[in-house]
Amino acid sequence: MRWQLIVDPALDGRTNMEVDAALLDEAENAAQPTTVIRFYQWMPATLSLGRHQKLEQAADLEFCGEHGIPIVHRPTGGRAVLHDDELTYAVASNELDRFNGASVYQTYRSISEALRLGLERLGVPAVLAPETRKLGLARNGPDHPCFASPSRYELTANARKIIGSAQRRRRRSFLQHGSILITCDRDKLARATRVADAETLAQAVVGIAELLGRRPSTGEMLGAFVAGFQEHFAVEFVWNADSPPRRGVGLSETPS
Repeated sequence: MRWQLIVDPALDGRTNMEVDAALLDEAENAAQPTTVIRFYQWMPATLSLGRHQKLEQAADLEFCGEHGIPIVHRPTGGRAVLHDDELTYAVASNELDRFNGASVYQTYRSISEALRLGLERLGVPAVLAPETRKLGLARNGPDHPCFASPSRYELTANARKIIGSAQRRRRRSFLQHGSILITCDRDKLARATRVADAETLAQAVVGIAELLGRRPSTGEMLGAFVAGFQEHFAVEFVWNADSPPRRGVGLSETPS
């Protein structure tokens, strides 16, 4: 079994979301079984919102404007994510059976198992959250950000969320993408998403560098997560970094 692998350079938020949406369209319309795994980063730091979120409830527009943080909507659902110091993954596929694809949660679980193997290779022990942790939200109040709490089968380390994901289903395909945190500026995240107390995020979210006590290179992370997908799904990857609609020819370090 061979899947396509794409590694893009850091792109602006609008372009990143257009690429992911295009990959979903390709998977939905492909006549043959198709799965694409994409890794990418963001420049500048960008706040992405779920496709149904309202700007005024999910973001501090004044803070984001003053600090040069663009705001985009994702083609998927979920809550606000500040994409800053992270590696982002995306999976677009019409091979639902390969992902135990009878339900959204089973697809989440299958992909999270591959990501967990990647974290393990980096030296980060992580577990899948058994249930969605409900937040006590005030009616008509701000939407809490994605990393404020884990959803079922998202990954946590030391009881704190380390990877946040969102998914969208089409008739015969799906797109799932998510943020793999390297570090987290909790104050910046709190201000951008209208969280009153950044300390609440300190108990909820953690990055790989904080857990390891060192910063892994981009190449090290790519190698670990590519190997995690290969191991869990028993696939080989076909390298493809520059075919339409993608732009760029890969990150400065490619997977080992």
